[in-house]
Amino acid sequence: MFRLYDTRTRQVETIRPARGGLLRMYSCGPAAYRYAHVGNLRAYLLADLIRRNAEHRHHLAVLTCQNITDVGDLADEEAGEDKVLAEARAEGRTALELARFYEDAFRADCSALNLRPAEHSPRASEWTGLMIEMIAGLIEAGHAYPTPDGSVYFDARSFPSYGELSGNRLAELRAGAARGAGEAGRGGGAGKRFHADWGLWKSAPADRELTWPAPWGTGFPVWHTECSALSLHDLGDVIDIHTGGIDLRFPHHEDERAQSDSVTGHEVVRHWVHGEHLLFDGRKMAKSAQNVVLVADLADRGLDPLALRLAFLEQGQAERGGPDAAPVARAGGGVGLLAKQAGARPGGRADRRGVRRRPGHSGGAAIAAPAREGPGCPAGIEVRVVRPRRPAPRSRPGPRSRPMS
Repeated sequence: MFRLYDTRTRQVETIRPARGGLLRMYSCGPAAYRYAHVGNLRAYLLADLIRRNAEHRHHLAVLTCQNITDVGDLADEEAGEDKVLAEARAEGRTALELARFYEDAFRADCSALNLRPAEHSPRASEWTGLMIEMIAGLIEAGHAYPTPDGSVYFDARSFPSYGELSGNRLAELRAGAARGAGEAGRGGGAGKRFHADWGLWKSAPADRELTWPAPWGTGFPVWHTECSALSLHDLGDVIDIHTGGIDLRFPHHEDERAQSDSVTGHEVVRHWVHGEHLLFDGRKMAKSAQNVVLVADLADRGLDPLALRLAFLEQGQAERGGPDAAPVARAGGGVGLLAKQAGARPGGRADRRGVRRRPGHSGGAAIAAPAREGPGCPAGIEVRVVRPRRPAPRSRPGPRSRPMS
């Protein structure tokens, strides 16, 4: 069997499917209101690598689910606007027009990087009935409560093991403390009982886009809710591996774990695997840092997008890298060589369809080497990269390489 570093247990674990030879894996999908940058896409390469390793080295069948967040990703949990609605207004589109456009762009970028599509790719907006049903069950079981304005919150104190993923403890969390992207402080909220409680359903006027009727009031599901409902529906109540970027560990995955385990009465996810941030110039790649690079930027620089994939896979990822275009360029040469040996043409450059630039995008930051992440293996994957060596002198043959575990 292969082994992965598990965020919850904080050690390398042997991966064995819970049910027969079928490995079930869930990956948090993209928020469909902007282009995914290469740092975002790195997390999906992690899932793709796990899948291919399981299938080809360990002969497992793999069933995957990756959602599309097209509703409920809020700028601030208490008062923020849905990011899809805000961007749709800025671009002069309807919310669903915008979401489908960026969903298509994401799929095109994944194709350019040769990422296998998931068997299940549910859109959150098309499965709100599942979420309403799950929320009703949590209310009935005493894990959630409605508020007078028609919102619903999860009762954080009803889940004693909250914080096992991140190390945070409810007693140590301060009201109004920063809680991560989209959750800037969980103070406030009319009818909220405890500062660490989080929204499952937010009330909204009926004439607002992306709203649905529910027993407690018209509104929409919050993004934590959708991942629990969709993963349980498509993969069942035992999921072998859950992947995502390290920024999702808290609060998103903490909240998702509490919801899913409270619905089922047992631990749903057996192994949590997170990929680290991609750093450019010592900073996390992000729009706010103005260091975003898109797949389209690689094509504009004459690089095959597969060079990025190869550059990521070449990195040991235990150390943090600095800004340097050389690794991607060298990987591009490797892609061309492999394609030539296989009798195929590298498919990069501008002929890769769907690699589109967002209007107003300036061309991205200087392409940098991917950051490395721990502990000592690619995003926690215990796979060794074997680099070519010069042939040893015949009089002193070198030892044979051991197979990868």
